Amino acid sequence: MTCFQAWRNKDCTFWNLLIFSWRDHHNMQRRVEEIFLIFKNLHHLLNSLRPHQARVTLIHILELQIKRRKQVVEDIKRYVLNNY
Repeated sequence: MTCFQAWRNKDCTFWNLLIFSWRDHHNMQRRVEEIFLIFKNLHHLLNSLRPHQARVTLIHILELQIKRRKQVVEDIKRYVLNNY
């Protein structure tokens, strides 16, 4: 199961619990505990995605730096060719 599928499953479960707890007052405490557990699991899923997000962000920053440096090299070459 991917993180997105797990997220979607938790989301659906959350809304079902919310709807059923609204209708069924007898099991309210258990429903609240289940909703708390869902939030805890969602928090864990978000934290598990952070390393991936950091890696992707770093790759993007490094690619931008490479692009800028190549542009600077091209500018220097153009300057040297035009002035010497």
